[in-house]
Order: sequence, then C-alpha cells, then structure tokens
Amino acid sequence: MLNGCTKTICSIEKQDTKYIFKDCNETHIWETDNDNLSQALRSKTKQYIKDCQGTVFASDDQMVWILATKDVNGVPSYKNVAVCKYFKYAMAEINVHIKQLVDIIQDKSPKAQKYKDLWNSDEVSEIVFQEVNIDMYIEKIKKQTDLQERAPYIYSLISTNEVDTTISSKSILRKNQAEFIEGKIAKDYNLKISGIWNPSSLGIDGDIYNYYDKLM
Repeated sequence: MLNGCTKTICSIEKQDTKYIFKDCNETHIWETDNDNLSQALRSKTKQYIKDCQGTVFASDDQMVWILATKDVNGVPSYKNVAVCKYFKYAMAEINVHIKQLVDIIQDKSPKAQKYKDLWNSDEVSEIVFQEVNIDMYIEKIKKQTDLQERAPYIYSLISTNEVDTTISSKSILRKNQAEFIEGKIAKDYNLKISGIWNPSSLGIDGDIYNYYDKLM
C-alpha cells in the first residue's frame, strides 16, 4: 500500500562507529565529530521543501511520517509511524529522533533508548525517514480494499462530505485521514510488536489498529 505514496526526507548511515547524515537527495551533510548538526538539520528541511515544490508532499497540514531501517542490500524494515499536525512540528520531532539516533544528546529516557536500539542489529546499515502522502494513500485504500462495504462508518470518517465543506470539517477530515493511515500502517507492518510504535491517547490510530488486528 505504501508503494508510490512516500518520499524520503532524510537518512542516517552507520559505518562502524561513524554516523553519516544525508538529506532527501542523499547528499552527505553531516558526520560524527562535526559540530554543525543543527545547521545540517536546518539544511535538511530547506532541501526537502525545495525538492517538494510543485509536488503533493510537504504541505503545511497534517503530516504522516514513517521510519525504516535498511540492511546492506537496501531492503527496508518499517519500525515506526507518527502523525504531526503541521509540517514544522513533524520536522522538529524528526530532528529530536535524529539526535537520539546519532547519540549526541544525553537522553536516557526509555523512548530515546528505543531509537538507539534500532542500531543493535548487525544487519542495519541505514535508517530512513519518509513522508507518506495522505491523499495518495487514502485513494489507494478506497480503490484497492473493500473498506466501504466492510466498515462503512470508518470509511465515512476518511471520506469527503460534499455537503459539509466548512474549514473546520475539512480540518477534522484531514486529522481522521492521517490517524487512520497511522493505525493502518502500524498494523500492516506489526509496528506495535516488531517496531517501536505506540498508539496515541487522543487519536483514532489505536482504534484503527485494533480494527484491523481483529480482522487477522
């Protein structure tokens, strides 16, 4: 379902004890022992915005991002998915996780440790952050699944109401769509068990995860 719906934001490669940080074009913008990580993080965001001009990505709206580890052959293994209300919040959250992954901040929290532990497997050579385009993913769900027949209420939560087109209604719809995608991806890739994902306490992502879990 993710094929064709994602765009790489940035990545981190590990070579022995050295980390190499790359932007969306795989340009090397930072490595271990360089003090300018903050500058590299800003550069990453600017390059991604520039690269997304004229595309459906990087809109200043609800944003879904995913994290995947890759082996030496470039095969991805998804580990986390999250939703942020605005693009700038997503970039800020990703920046925190990048700092945790390259181990430059003294963060001893359980959440930080989960990110650091992603490197523990000898097969992991790279970690990638990607954006999932909401419209493209929802369109695939509608075309390739029987959600409308199987769960009409859930389908209604992620479908445009042609009668009610108020700004507030559109905002609610976008939030529902993003959280639906989060829960669906979390279940598709078993991220609650084999990844580091946890459902939010306020959104519908946990409910969507449970819905699909019961179908298995």
